[in-house]
Amino acid sequence: MKNFAVIFDMDGVLIDSSQIVFESFNKILEPHNFRIDEEEYKQYLGITAQGLCNKWKKEYELDFTAEFIAEETTRLQIDVLKSKPMDPSALNFLKELKRGFIPIGLGTSSPRIRAEKILESLGIKNFFGAIVTGDEVIEHKPNPEIFLKVSEKLGIAPEKCIVIEDAINGVEAAKRGKMKAIAYLTGNHKEEEFKHSDFILRSFSELSLEKISKLFT
Repeated sequence: MKNFAVIFDMDGVLIDSSQIVFESFNKILEPHNFRIDEEEYKQYLGITAQGLCNKWKKEYELDFTAEFIAEETTRLQIDVLKSKPMDPSALNFLKELKRGFIPIGLGTSSPRIRAEKILESLGIKNFFGAIVTGDEVIEHKPNPEIFLKVSEKLGIAPEKCIVIEDAINGVEAAKRGKMKAIAYLTGNHKEEEFKHSDFILRSFSELSLEKISKLFT
């Protein structure tokens, strides 16, 4: 067993959820005559249900609870995700880590109820030895609290953890926590915005257990 762990973000990394999440937000807002555009949506990346609750209360005077937002967005997103299979290369990488006895964790800003339902719908929940969600931390990314809690649950020192993230705040959180950071490049950020990451990833087909092991040599 190798003496390191891999910690995944969920949205944008394990699932291509950006458009799905964007549309679910607008399905909640539109009956109240509000809508966010795709440029504005970039400000929402990594936001928690409570964060949405606070933001929409301040900007639109909508009195939603975090519980309602979490449950309704989850329902809308799961309906779409059922018809979208997981990226095969990401699944193969999870399987390779499992075969190599590498501890695997998940640190997501998503609330617990949503994270578990999505992982279950994808059939990958059992890959993760530790899951920490946005409703279980006080400080959110770029604060490293969420990843440090995953590290603690896995029993692996932060310096021996690799975080795979698609957001700038997530990469910053990993580095603040003294962890390695792999930036997963999507359409939301440019490559130069991840200059502090240890590795930039465009597809999970580029990753292997041998390659990430070299980050510790």
